[in-house]
Amino acid sequence: AQELEALQGSFDAVGLEASALVARGRVLLARGDAAGARASLQRALEQWRALDVPYETATTGALPAVMQ
Repeated sequence: AQELEALQGSFDAVGLEASALVARGRVLLARGDAAGARASLQRALEQWRALDVPYETATTGALPAVMQ
């Protein structure tokens, strides 16, 4: 997640930022930080929707279900 975030800082790419947010959300989820994961995944989901990429939107949207 940190590597993607650092790389995204070098480029202004929404898709790369969304990927970094998903990675961060997964890490936070694995650490038990549901609130942090939810915030990161929500931001990623908004960006995927804006890019109109259905697979990424669906897989990111399904991750919060894992938190329940």
